[in-house]
Amino acid sequence: GPPRRAAAALRSAAMLSIETEPRRSGPLLDRAEELATAHGLREDEAWVAYGRAEASLVTGDWSLAWDAGERAVAIGEAHAYHRPVVRTWTVLTPIALAQGRTDALARAKAWLDPKRGTFPDSPFGRFMHAAMDLRFVAAGLLPAFEPGPDLLDIWNEAPGMASFFAAMETVLGTWMRNGR
Repeated sequence: GPPRRAAAALRSAAMLSIETEPRRSGPLLDRAEELATAHGLREDEAWVAYGRAEASLVTGDWSLAWDAGERAVAIGEAHAYHRPVVRTWTVLTPIALAQGRTDALARAKAWLDPKRGTFPDSPFGRFMHAAMDLRFVAAGLLPAFEPGPDLLDIWNEAPGMASFFAAMETVLGTWMRNGR
């Protein structure tokens, strides 16, 4: 089919494989990247890089996750592809917090703040944004707050990505520390 549809199908297959066989995603992402690059599909290249970051977060290769994430952010910022950038920051911010990279957290916050009203409202988005904000709090970039119970709607969607599990750890950890 059309190159964009083929690249999207390969990416989707790779993302589905991350939950059960994360190392299987690499060859699928390689093929998607080759196709995207050959046809000048820059947004698809950003999504592929995000997929690599997500897969590398699962396998514990934070260096590869960081490199792939930086690539996704660079492509996305250069072309105003906001969705792959925000999704990539959901992968990079837990790594940045764990590694004490306040500079990266400040960069993520500076990118996210002016765009907050432009993203679709969904349980997933609210949950992931709350997790990033809690990481900004931990880095001293935002005042402390406690997310509300409205975030529990996320369990109706049950996403299974590594970035979601990192967000779950962040949000639930905050609630537990506060006796909720």
